[in-house]
Amino acid sequence: MIARLLCSAALLMNVMPSGIAQEKQHSNEVPIVNVVQRYFDAWKRGDLALMRTAIHPNAKIYNQAKDGSLKELPISKGFRTFAHVNSNEIALSAAMRLVSVDVTGNVGFAKIEMIHSANHQDVRIVEYLTLMRFNDGWRIISKVRSTQEDTATSK
Repeated sequence: MIARLLCSAALLMNVMPSGIAQEKQHSNEVPIVNVVQRYFDAWKRGDLALMRTAIHPNAKIYNQAKDGSLKELPISKGFRTFAHVNSNEIALSAAMRLVSVDVTGNVGFAKIEMIHSANHQDVRIVEYLTLMRFNDGWRIISKVRSTQEDTATSK
């Protein structure tokens, strides 16, 4: 009887905290999901004002240069590119999805994927967004991008 009670107590201790932690984790993800949705909506609409609500004004963009070195850009340069890119239909026709979210305290990460066709090939862009919670809410503070072209796919 005592062994049975101890087993039941051990099971409850193992199950309850993880269930509660998962529920709390999902509620912590909601604000990040909302920021990512604004980011997607801004791309789809070509809306720079909306994009600015998702990205912190001091955010950085990181890419790998053609020579393999690290390339860091302030978001202000990214905003200028954003305005130009959205003058065409690439961003407007891209399929976008949130792949994953991870949150710890005031910091979160989101992995997103965008796929569009350009020059008879599919282009897959994966971005890793770092987000931070400020007094006025969550904002993207950095992003790292990987671009892959699938030359085997023709349209």
